[in-house]
Amino acid sequence: MIEKTDVTAYRLDEAVNILVRKGIKFKLKTAVSPFPDLVTQGGDELLFKRCRVVKQVKLAGPCLELTIVLVDQK
Repeated sequence: MIEKTDVTAYRLDEAVNILVRKGIKFKLKTAVSPFPDLVTQGGDELLFKRCRVVKQVKLAGPCLELTIVLVDQK
């Protein structure tokens, strides 16, 4: 259930795993985009571990929009 699923402050890879397990659809939105391919191409696991979810918004239907930021510059 979306109302009880809060992934704010999770690493993106962890947030994605939780949402996929629960069958919740989502899309990604970057706050400032130093990595434009993340949203359009789905990114990769290593990049997901370097991002955090800073905001989530319920969209129409069973879908969330996750706003993400890059926190690890390595």
